[in-house]
Amino acid sequence: MKTSLRYIFIICFLFLIFGQSTEAQILQTRSEVLSAYGTPFSEGITESGENYLFYKTPVKTKASGEYQQRKVLFFKKFKDGNETCYKWQILEPSSETKHN
Repeated sequence: MKTSLRYIFIICFLFLIFGQSTEAQILQTRSEVLSAYGTPFSEGITESGENYLFYKTPVKTKASGEYQQRKVLFFKKFKDGNETCYKWQILEPSSETKHN
């Protein structure tokens, strides 16, 4: 009896974990990111030669009012020619971040 309850609990826990939907960019190809986020965007190359996409999203909060949240997605190009996102960064005003 104890074991069957334990298995039921584990199965329910796994369904909760894997049932969540996320919008991760890490390990997505450039075309997958473009289809998920669409346009408008800016693109460029960093000083170290990495390609990136730059998105601006309008956001309104109590702390900052209206501002443009900026998201930068960095891509590495592999030997097979695919560009894959390996890092992202969100840029916000200091009023939206926690200070230590």
